[in-house]
Amino acid sequence: MTKVKLFIISPLAILFCLVLYFILDKSYLFNGVIVGDVCISQKYFQSNYDLVNCENETMLVENVRAWIVEGEYIYGANKEDSYFIVEIYSERTDYFKSIIEIDQFLLDLGLQSYDLNSEENISHIKGVDGVERKY
Repeated sequence: MTKVKLFIISPLAILFCLVLYFILDKSYLFNGVIVGDVCISQKYFQSNYDLVNCENETMLVENVRAWIVEGEYIYGANKEDSYFIVEIYSERTDYFKSIIEIDQFLLDLGLQSYDLNSEENISHIKGVDGVERKY
């Protein structure tokens, strides 16, 4: 009968590997540029995404569920029942409590109203040519 040797890794070694991974490599998290200096960043160990400034990583919108890029604006839904609109180049962000409020604001800006509730967390980018791409 042969003895099986078990290779035991100390908890400290595992912790060191995890810390090293998070310091050196973000490639397994969903991070990317949406448009201009606006990036999307996934939170560690969560399926939450934030819109941040690409250069200085300042928070623009937390817990984004869906977004649309149209003209000079990014607008969409965040958290549970909250909506936002970000001016891409000034990074000004406005928040709304209802779809009615954001729809009126979009119409005042000359943008089309959009029912973000029916999108089931699918984000859209509307191109200048009118082509709609889903991510």
